[in-house]
Formats: sequence, C-alpha cells, structure tokens
Amino acid sequence: MSKLGFIGLGAMGEPMALHLVKEHGALTVWNRSAEKCSPLADAGATIAPSVDALFSECSTIFFMLANAAALDAVVGRGTPDFASRVAGKTIVHMGTTSPTYSGALANDVAAAGGQYVEAPVSGSRIPAEQGALVAMLA
Repeated sequence: MSKLGFIGLGAMGEPMALHLVKEHGALTVWNRSAEKCSPLADAGATIAPSVDALFSECSTIFFMLANAAALDAVVGRGTPDFASRVAGKTIVHMGTTSPTYSGALANDVAAAGGQYVEAPVSGSRIPAEQGALVAMLA
C-alpha cells in the first residue's frame, strides 16, 4: 500500500484529511501552521516534522491549499527543492487554480519525474465534513 500524505489543513483540508485517515488508516500530514495538525494527530495521523519529511515518506500527496502561491511555496516550485520533492511522487492538487497554472504545474511535475493529478473539489466545509465533496479529475 502506498503511503499517503496530505498538506493543507484549513477549512476544507482538515475534514478531507480526517476522512482519509479514518478510511485509509495511515496518513501523514503537514501544515504551514503546525497547530492545525492536532485534530489529525488525535485521529491517528502521523504528523511530519517538516514538509521535506512528508515528501520523503509519502508516495501520493494530496494538496488542499488556498491558492497557486501557497502550492508553489510548499512544493518549492522554482527552487532546487522542487525536483527532489516531486520526483517519483503522485501529486494530487485538489484546490482551485487557473487552467494555465495547473497545466504549467503538471508540466513541471512531469519534467521532474513525478505524476500530476488535478482534482479540484466542488463544495464547502459542510459537504467536506459529510464526505460528500465532488472531485473533478483531469
């Protein structure tokens, strides 16, 4: 079984990650605001001590971040860290960004040796808590 990671534990990401840990059992999480990891730790998730630790431990990583700038910062896009983070990984981008941005990110991930899945979700926190979000895959 591949090890799953989740980054972005805000209003939508927290309930999404809680469902993953409850259904999958093993989930490693990281958030730029570390205190947001506490509910996931209580549910049984492993808290990565750093973003690099999460990337090194996980083969599939879900992202639910606020915008393109946040995603670029976390994956290290435009820095030497980017290739080492995404090579050999499946990156699942579940936030909403422009088609131009998403296409460029997909190309950059592929060039670095990773796989990219665009899966923005439709819904809000309540459907996320209910496990009723709709993901649009591309």
